[in-house]
Amino acid sequence: MVHENFRFQYPMRRIKELVDAGAIGRPFFGRVSFRTAHDVYSAQPWLVDNERMIIIDVAVHLFDLARCFFGEPQTLYTDALRVNPIISGEDVATVLMHMDGATCIVDASYETKSDHNTYPQTFVTLEGTDGTITLGPDYHLQVVSRGVVTNEDLVIPEHHWASVPWNAIQDSVYNIQRHWVDCLTTGTTPETSGTDTLTLLDITLGAYISLDSGERYSVGSLS
Repeated sequence: MVHENFRFQYPMRRIKELVDAGAIGRPFFGRVSFRTAHDVYSAQPWLVDNERMIIIDVAVHLFDLARCFFGEPQTLYTDALRVNPIISGEDVATVLMHMDGATCIVDASYETKSDHNTYPQTFVTLEGTDGTITLGPDYHLQVVSRGVVTNEDLVIPEHHWASVPWNAIQDSVYNIQRHWVDCLTTGTTPETSGTDTLTLLDITLGAYISLDSGERYSVGSLS
């Protein structure tokens, strides 16, 4: 099993439950977004000089969320640029992913300046044939399901060793380890198995192939 923990964050598990329960019907469009101006370079100085940056640092996790909600993409197209002049790689990226009967936009930025710091939160919008799920700032979840609107401020489960604003990520570590133990106990394949992660790696490397070539990448071309 590979420690790919964004999908194990409590808000993402709630969204996955709603999608699987048919709350919005068949999903046909999505956006998974991580945008911030938080100083990521102090804790990760290697990001300054690395020629491959935000896609391998954070977009890889957003790709996995898109897969979790929609299934595997067939093709993708990448556009990215460098805004911060002190770095070598891309710090803003947008990837258009095409699934079977659905489209999902993955976008990431380390240069998005706003008046409300939401780092390290991920925002999600999923549109389906019967409604829409929106996860916004501070884990506000809105579900529109067959004309009924529900709003909820999600509360991240508490752990005595966790602290805001990292608590959602810290809780996801607990969740993924519990999932791993459950899989070992029952003999089932974990969600983020080695085989599954090879597909995620193909998507991530494919995003750079698309960026370099200016063309759409067919997922699986590397295998």
